[in-house]
Amino acid sequence: MLACPIGLRKMGCYMKKIWKKGISWILAGSILFGVAGPAGGMDGTEKNTVEAAQKLATLTIDGNTLDTGENSSFRGLGAVSCSNSSRLLMDYKEEHSDEYWEIMKWLFHTKTGAGLSHIKIELGNDLDSSSGAEPATKRSAGQKANVRRGAGFMFAHDALTINPDISVDLICRGMPAWVEQAYEKSGQAGYQARYRWYKETIDAAYDKWDITFSYVSANRNEKMVEKEWTKYLRKSLNTEKIQRYDYSKIKIVAADAAGAAQEMLKDSEYRNAVDVIGCHDNAYADETVRKLHSVYKKEIWLSEGASIATDSIFGANNTVDGRNTSGRKGMLDIANRIITCMSQSDMTMYEFQPAVISNYDAPDASRGRLIKADTPWSGGYSISNGLVMAMHFTNFIKKGWKFVDSGCYGGQAGQSAEGIKNNYLTAAKKSTGDYSTVLINDSDTAKTYEVAVSNLKKASSKVIVWETKSNDTDEQYDAHWLEKIGTLHPTKIGNAYVYEVTVKPYTMMTLTTTTGQAEYAKRKAKAGMGLQKEAGLSLPYTDDFEYKSAYLKRRGRTPRYTCDVNGAFEVVSQGNSNHVLCQQINKDHLGTGSDGAPVKPLTSFGDDRWKDYILSADVMLDSSENEKNYAAIIARYNASHSAVENGYQLRIYRGGSWALYSNQGKIAKGTVSGMREGRLVNLKLKVLGNKVSAYINNELAVRKTIKESPVNSGRAALASAYYKNYFDNVKVIPVQNGATHVARVDDLDSALQFSSSVSRLQSQSSRYYNGTVSVLAEKSESFSYTFTGTGISILGNNLAGAKIKVTLDGKEIDSRYAVKATEHRSAFYQLSGLEMGEHIIQVELVNEDILRIDAVEVEKEAYTAEAGRADRILLENETLELAYGESVSLGAKLEPENANERIIYTTSNMAVAMVASDGRVIGNGAGEAVITASIGNGEKVSAKVIVTQLAITPRSGIRLGAGERIKLKASYVKGINKAPIKKWKSSNKKLAVVSSKGVVRAKRAGDVTITVVGNNGYKGKAVVHIRKAPYRIKAMPQSISLKAGGAKKLRCKVPSGCFAKKIVYKSSSPEIAKVSKTGVIRARKAGTCRITAETYNGKTAVVTVRVTD
Repeated sequence: MLACPIGLRKMGCYMKKIWKKGISWILAGSILFGVAGPAGGMDGTEKNTVEAAQKLATLTIDGNTLDTGENSSFRGLGAVSCSNSSRLLMDYKEEHSDEYWEIMKWLFHTKTGAGLSHIKIELGNDLDSSSGAEPATKRSAGQKANVRRGAGFMFAHDALTINPDISVDLICRGMPAWVEQAYEKSGQAGYQARYRWYKETIDAAYDKWDITFSYVSANRNEKMVEKEWTKYLRKSLNTEKIQRYDYSKIKIVAADAAGAAQEMLKDSEYRNAVDVIGCHDNAYADETVRKLHSVYKKEIWLSEGASIATDSIFGANNTVDGRNTSGRKGMLDIANRIITCMSQSDMTMYEFQPAVISNYDAPDASRGRLIKADTPWSGGYSISNGLVMAMHFTNFIKKGWKFVDSGCYGGQAGQSAEGIKNNYLTAAKKSTGDYSTVLINDSDTAKTYEVAVSNLKKASSKVIVWETKSNDTDEQYDAHWLEKIGTLHPTKIGNAYVYEVTVKPYTMMTLTTTTGQAEYAKRKAKAGMGLQKEAGLSLPYTDDFEYKSAYLKRRGRTPRYTCDVNGAFEVVSQGNSNHVLCQQINKDHLGTGSDGAPVKPLTSFGDDRWKDYILSADVMLDSSENEKNYAAIIARYNASHSAVENGYQLRIYRGGSWALYSNQGKIAKGTVSGMREGRLVNLKLKVLGNKVSAYINNELAVRKTIKESPVNSGRAALASAYYKNYFDNVKVIPVQNGATHVARVDDLDSALQFSSSVSRLQSQSSRYYNGTVSVLAEKSESFSYTFTGTGISILGNNLAGAKIKVTLDGKEIDSRYAVKATEHRSAFYQLSGLEMGEHIIQVELVNEDILRIDAVEVEKEAYTAEAGRADRILLENETLELAYGESVSLGAKLEPENANERIIYTTSNMAVAMVASDGRVIGNGAGEAVITASIGNGEKVSAKVIVTQLAITPRSGIRLGAGERIKLKASYVKGINKAPIKKWKSSNKKLAVVSSKGVVRAKRAGDVTITVVGNNGYKGKAVVHIRKAPYRIKAMPQSISLKAGGAKKLRCKVPSGCFAKKIVYKSSSPEIAKVSKTGVIRARKAGTCRITAETYNGKTAVVTVRVTD
């Protein structure tokens, strides 16, 4: 027998065998008329013909080359749920259950859908790991694992109800702070903490969702090898005493780290701990990986592969090849990657990252997907040709089938397999002899094969031909998805059964002896109403977060319609039963994201086609912190990673300063009096055309006209620093005489008519809508568009320089308009105030600079409020007395009662009292203030507010290490309602106790609320943040040289997660250098001494000081 290289399932090996038998093998391909040649006949009428002649390539399917290795069975295709990619499915399930289950069945049903057989869930840490933040199940060691946050575990559970044979995997991309802090102490402590995180999550997933994990990906996504941790995890799972099922059967995936395979060959314990080697993106596994497969019987997966990102429904209009199946990350490219990884690299599974994209469009993250579901208010979703690409594999090759080595060939390795015309994959079921072959032709010439089948029970059986190809410009984009185009009847020639088949340009084909599959068109006809039903979210839209308790429980307190880019925004009770949205991660819980330093927290919501609206929210900065902090609202947000990358952001800081940002950076700033932590403030942004108005407490702060790179549309967002800031009463209200929505038209849409020489491109950056752009590069190139509306904006990122002539309805309105520098998804040319009706715009490039067109956005009829203004406004209470932090309704009412006018509330002194947008008055601080309510006709009423505040000092920023003490003081601010102190109490005596004199003794790490109560019933509260006692202290610099009379301040650092409020400094020779209570060293005379820094629990650091004259 001819020896072959280790692990090869490739044609190279089999070619040697068949050449030895004297069989010629021709790999050259050209074009053939028809689908079947003389070697085998085909029933049915061919739906599309290919013109030209051909040279045959032989494809041999020899059952004797069946790879029967246990680690070589086809495992199928998988789905990765990570980076918040599945988040909005929670809302689909809540509000459009039928459509939600349609989506799930399209993905996981083995007969009617793609039959995906594996799911990998990200074990999140509340930080952006690619396109968003996956919530952490445990934010502290003592917290119970919460597997209802986010959509990942729900997604896996529901998929298992469709196909119980799905395997489930778990992976982390970054660790929460408490685990990272354990690693700082020692590797062993880190392993213990990390295992606790994994294990308690695995327990909770079984308890809450009935999920049994088959796999755990040990090392962090695309990070280091983590060999010792992998061995620790294996041992711990094997010896676990408290388990829901046999954890020793959970298999370990060594995920994607460079060097992991080499380490396995050197370290047998590590090798034995690992069951699967997971590769990322690259379809080619090196010789070391393949040796682990062939010699040590490890499975190899492409455990995070690209999903289909090039699938514009207008792809047939691209000027490169006129097909929507081609291009980088297009259907054929990804199919080629699947074939390459399985034929070249012995991989048995390919996982789509992601399979479903159900978060908001983000230009900094790939929009690859099989299904897109990002309009939960409508229940609408869309299917990409990637879904039928997956069906070409999974509907015809079942999990457990064996690869036929002679019928497998991958023509290219690497991350991209674009442009290959000679890739095929064959697998068979040995017991029945059924086989299926998937063929790809990602080129502009047809490829014809003479297929010879032998040594399979069904070698002589008829072969059904399934095909997917691009539509033509006058057809629906899915017109030729998964079509059954005919049946082939093999002819016996020698010992083989032979037939011919032609794979057309830019086409995917499956040949199969199996039956029972339905064409995509029939499946689509049976689908529910969700497919393509993507309506806009109407205005006004409001959310006060007053959800029912059952709703919050089943969603892990996740709010409606929001997607966290970073941080964790969840609904909490403010203490008086009022629900608010709270950003949950502060600096004590801040881990590390997968891409290094994290950006600030942000969550977005709503329709990215919203245009003219007023966004408002009541905001309160974390009352327990006294460091620099901010909260913000953002209108027309259509970015991803950076909070200021796009849209218009109004940000307010702890000290009362505020700033307004656009995609050009800070465009205005100012200060408002009375602002500090723990005080409610109302922020409002009004966007109308290119005018942006910012309001604070309903008082105009600034109005700006945007002249550079205006953002024309976008959803809303809330942003925060890493503190527990509150948001409430979020409102998105239409603007009188503004356009609530735009109709966005892609540049590849047939409605846009371009000069024939213009390049219209797909497979471009995801910063472009749909990844498409059209480029005018020659003088006189142009495009025109006929629209119905009152205005139009043309979007595209451009450098300054291009000059354009613009004609509207046959009249020239700009002869040489100079295009300014414009960011992605922003407008470089706009017209508004047109008469409602049909218009024709033509844009011509009049110089030779480059002009990029991403999309056009059309404004429809302007919004006009319905009649129903109020005549009068009345108040129930003219005087209100309340405590700091207490809220009472102002009781404003309109006459007539059916008036629909909004009431505008203002305060005379925000430092004393603030009024929320729903009319609740909140005590912000001791004193008196006047709250005014007004309506549009000038009518107004006012109420006097008196606020009593029993305040604790220090009020905020209280941090202690476990075992430390602090004396708190209490007093009635401004002497209002002064009374003796009755008692002090702790919210959690396991964390801290407080004496009758206000002395707090910290016991364990955690956050505890200390309350003081006066004899008159008024209360004051302060949060004490307790961290672990330090186990070491480091002083910097460790040695200091000073001249007599000089000074230097020591910096002392304890490990993260630890704290020491009090550090005592001591000099060994004060006559040489003395040290102050705050660590300032002052040199006195020549000599050497030591400065010791000591924590409250006796940990010390020593610094050597050398003093010269």
